[in-house]
Amino acid sequence: MSKQQHRQRHRRYQVPPGIVEHTALPRIGVAPSGKRYSAAGELEYAAFVHGYIAGEPLWDEQQGREVHPLFLLSLVGAPGDSPVLRGLFAALVNTPPRPVTIEGMGSVVLAHQVAPLKDQGPWHWTYSQVSLGDLGLHALIECPELTLPDPRSVQQPASTSCTSNGATLPAVSCRPFLLLVPDQQTEEAYLQRLDRRVPWPLHERWAAWLWQVAQRRKWVTPLTVRWFFPQASGEAEAPCAVQSTEPPPQPIFASAWLCQPEAADVLADIQAGLQAGVLDRLTDI
Repeated sequence: MSKQQHRQRHRRYQVPPGIVEHTALPRIGVAPSGKRYSAAGELEYAAFVHGYIAGEPLWDEQQGREVHPLFLLSLVGAPGDSPVLRGLFAALVNTPPRPVTIEGMGSVVLAHQVAPLKDQGPWHWTYSQVSLGDLGLHALIECPELTLPDPRSVQQPASTSCTSNGATLPAVSCRPFLLLVPDQQTEEAYLQRLDRRVPWPLHERWAAWLWQVAQRRKWVTPLTVRWFFPQASGEAEAPCAVQSTEPPPQPIFASAWLCQPEAADVLADIQAGLQAGVLDRLTDI
């Protein structure tokens, strides 16, 4: 990937100038070797968190404690901290992962290490880094199969499958994906992502209905999105949701969902909706 592409990817998450200078950002660090977790100040090496997407805490047998699954992690470090940032990435992708903690949050692991993604792999995580000049470094850890709007590799038509009512339908693979939502465009964003993962057309008029089906079937799970920005000189950082007289830079998305639709059931629901007259037929639009 070229340097220009790296910079374009990092601009998606709106890294504000000067953020590395503010040390009140939450720290993320790796526990010393041989320890399952670290107390305050007992970190082998650490950097600062610019933002993350996380799921609800789960019990992890390997660490013997609750862990928060991370679906995306944005980090910042001082100039020259590239080995530290890369070390954090290595600790997270290691099998088993090394104990990593985020200040004010607790133990964290990459989401593929625990349910529901654990048994749906393989998953490939990437690390990308850009320099902010004298201000420091920004690093982004993500799983493209989850975050990319149009990952063609996840669409794998198979032979046939059967629904609960016995109907034979085309079998397709629709792996889990992240829905990163700007403002209140959840329904439209879900339709756009789903449309790129199933081999049949979805009309924009179906957006609200498809989202309601996904919620009813529990195919979508809300995730926690946190971004940290400096407020003013000498003040501590605050989540971007906090209002101030001078609003901080806003990220490209403010909410996220883990989506796990069953492709064959999506088709069955659409067929049922068309037969019931709930959905407009494409030929009638």
